[in-house]
Amino acid sequence: KKVIDEFKLKYPAAKVYSYEVFNDTPKQNAWFRSYGKRNIPALQLDKAKIIVSLEADFLGHEGNVMESTRLFMQNRDVMNKNEFNRLYSIEGAVTITGMNADYRLRLRTDAIEEFVMCLLNELVNKKKLGSFTADSKVNSVFASNDLEKFTAKYSLNDKAVKSLVNDLEKNPGAAFVMAGDKLPESTHIAVNLLNEVIGGSK
Repeated sequence: KKVIDEFKLKYPAAKVYSYEVFNDTPKQNAWFRSYGKRNIPALQLDKAKIIVSLEADFLGHEGNVMESTRLFMQNRDVMNKNEFNRLYSIEGAVTITGMNADYRLRLRTDAIEEFVMCLLNELVNKKKLGSFTADSKVNSVFASNDLEKFTAKYSLNDKAVKSLVNDLEKNPGAAFVMAGDKLPESTHIAVNLLNEVIGGSK
C-alpha cells in the first residue's frame, strides 16, 4: 500500500485498480439480512450426512478449500459404512465439487434460485417440515413453485431430485445446503431459509 500511495503521489493522473480474489459480499449481505450479523459461522462439513452444493465449488476454489476438503473427507471413508456422507451438486458448469458428487444435476445458474424455491415448497408446504408450515406469509412466497414441473422443464434427473428431497426430509439437523459466491443475495437468503427448514443452520 505504501508503494502504491507513493506511486500515486508521483503520478497523480495514474489510476489504480484492485481485484478481489475472494468476494462473498452477496453471502455476507444475505446473512446480515437473515440474522442481523455479518460473521458467517464456520461450516461443520464433518458432521453433515447430506451436503447440497448449489454452484459452490468448495472442493475446488471457493473459500478455505483445504479445510473444507479435510472436513468433507472425514465422513467419506469408503471402508466405514456408517461414516459416508452423500453429496449433491447442482451447477451450470463442471466443477471439481460436481465431479466428486454422488449426484450431479446440470442446471442453468439463473434457475438455481427457482430450484431452491421449489425445494422450499416441497418440504414446507407439502412435506410439512420445519417451523414455517403455519406461516401463511412465508408459504405464499414459494407456493407457486412446483418441483415436479420444474424438473420436467429443465430435464433434470427425476430419480436424483426425489432422492435429494427424501434425504433432506430424512436427515433433519444433519443436512446442509450451500450456495456459491457467484449466486445473488436473494438466492443466499432463500438458501438460509432452506437451511432453517432442514436444521442445517444449527
